[in-house]
Amino acid sequence: MTEFHYDQATQHSLWTKGVDATESPQPSRATVKHLRERLQVSGASVLSNADLLTIVLGTGPSPPSIIRQMQALLASTSLQELLRIDFGELSTTHQLGDAKAAQLQAVVELARRLTLPHDTQRYQVLSPADAANLVQAEMSFLDHEELRVLFLDTKNGIVANIRLYQGTINSSVLRVAEIFRPAVTRNCPGILICHNHPSGYPTPSPEDEQVTQKLVEVAKLFDIDLVDHVIIGHNHRFVSLKERFALVIG
Repeated sequence: MTEFHYDQATQHSLWTKGVDATESPQPSRATVKHLRERLQVSGASVLSNADLLTIVLGTGPSPPSIIRQMQALLASTSLQELLRIDFGELSTTHQLGDAKAAQLQAVVELARRLTLPHDTQRYQVLSPADAANLVQAEMSFLDHEELRVLFLDTKNGIVANIRLYQGTINSSVLRVAEIFRPAVTRNCPGILICHNHPSGYPTPSPEDEQVTQKLVEVAKLFDIDLVDHVIIGHNHRFVSLKERFALVIG
């Protein structure tokens, strides 16, 4: 069995569990190799977010400063915010360089995709939470508004998940025909609208209510069920307009 030998400071770091790197000092002599050894001995779960990113970006000829870079990055940026941080900001402002900025964005995108539902069977929407869980990974941390439409079969299984608008969603730019056309061509009896609030607060605006009322009226003309309008915020927060304004939709 391979034996590992550490100095006293590194031993303290290796066996301190559940402590974020921004909250406890890292040993001055810590290296990427030490972090890999700690993962091998104790498992990935004992490593902080900064430690894990250091291992990801510390492959190949990495300068010792990579640990400090990851600590500094996560001191100013949450893991969730990494989903929308610009490549140039990572490369230049945080001084990662193009190669490591690309590595970081690649691993964050893989992590995001792990949260998506498995596509071997049709995803079923039985509640507003089901709809929110489906789109949150893609919509929660956008810096702009998007509107997605979920097209549903007779059992509320999702036939299609289509982004139709990007930018401010309001009644002046909304073309309801674009929303209902895929439902008609795919013979879908129901649709569910989702859009996000970049502020992170999913409280419906008067404009959101107006748009919803307009869609309700058109849905009746097409004999299509508007199942809900779900507004996505940050940190798994969402609002169902059907639940909040039951008389408006249902």
